[in-house]
Amino acid sequence: MTGPQERSVLNNVIAVARRELADRDADSIPARLRRVAKNSSRTLPPPFQESLLREVRENEAFRDAVRTRWDEEGVDDATGRNFLENPEDAELEVVEISKDARLRDLESDLSGAHERIETLEERLAEAKKRMARLRSEHEVALHRRQEAEEASRAGLLRTIGKYEAEVRSGEHERRGLAERVDELEAALEVAEERIARSVDRAARRRAPVSGTRDVHLAQPPKDPVAFAAWLDTVERIQRPYREARRVNLVGDAPCPITIPRGIQPDTREAFSAVIDQQPSLVIIDGYNVSATFMHQDFSSHAARASVVAKAERLAASCRSDVVVVFDSSDAEGRSSFRSTGGVDVVFSRNRTADDEIVEIVENVEERTVVVTTDRELRERCAQRGAVPLWSNAFVDWANC
Repeated sequence: MTGPQERSVLNNVIAVARRELADRDADSIPARLRRVAKNSSRTLPPPFQESLLREVRENEAFRDAVRTRWDEEGVDDATGRNFLENPEDAELEVVEISKDARLRDLESDLSGAHERIETLEERLAEAKKRMARLRSEHEVALHRRQEAEEASRAGLLRTIGKYEAEVRSGEHERRGLAERVDELEAALEVAEERIARSVDRAARRRAPVSGTRDVHLAQPPKDPVAFAAWLDTVERIQRPYREARRVNLVGDAPCPITIPRGIQPDTREAFSAVIDQQPSLVIIDGYNVSATFMHQDFSSHAARASVVAKAERLAASCRSDVVVVFDSSDAEGRSSFRSTGGVDVVFSRNRTADDEIVEIVENVEERTVVVTTDRELRERCAQRGAVPLWSNAFVDWANC
């Protein structure tokens, strides 16, 4: 049994023996080499090579034929020639040559392994440097994120404090209004008493000269039915005075904007009803409106132009001022401008459009309408006195 190295040393012997088999008739081929002779592959498989060498060792006639062919072809291989002369004596030489070849292969493999180790060490060093760099970048990013979270938390605390102050202010205002209502109710009672005395005096003046008095009006009866009739009479007498007082109190001040009962705020009818009340200002949440009819490209230039066009139609159909607020900034770098149709277009830039809209509502005293479907924004604006309407109500109104 020979190993791969020994077969490599005797490669010439295998080649010559294979050619010898190829030239023989089927009857003259040794029985153990018939499968080898039938093999047509360029390189014999190791088992066939082993069978061929074994036949050369053990079959002297076959070995002599191979040696004769060797000499005829003039093969220059001393080791292979010695093997054909005396296989047993040449075995040691083949083993030594195989060992040397194997040693050289091992040395080559070792050298390659050292080179690969060096390459891997270099790659490892680079990976460590990269890891250190990534770790440093991650630490910097984490630090920045923590700072941003702290800043955001501080901003939220300030906002909460502001809302709490507004709530306290609202509670104080509510208490003041409640006290004012109590004062007005007390004043109304005094006025009703004075009216009652005036009615009594007028009744006495209209009484007959005989001095008889209308006891029915001067003194409330004790019977419940009669007392109800007495109250109706007093109401008829006092009604002109109350209506005159109500006119003097209300004056010419405009009524607050309201959505009529039975109409939902997300319908075109609600928008028409509110616009008919001539609000002082209508604020439109731009991208919120565009998202109702351009779901994918709602932030494009075409979407903004469409919203402004609808707002210009609104400005042309009523006497209200119209403002459209968008997030970010205009493509031309403007923070705001006035369109040709008389609509003020505002870009929030360094803050959200919601905050911009709330600030505008705070600076307008009354009769303001905000168009948005953002629930939080509607609540914030309603707390400041504005009337919120849904974006799809405005779009339906503009498209009709």
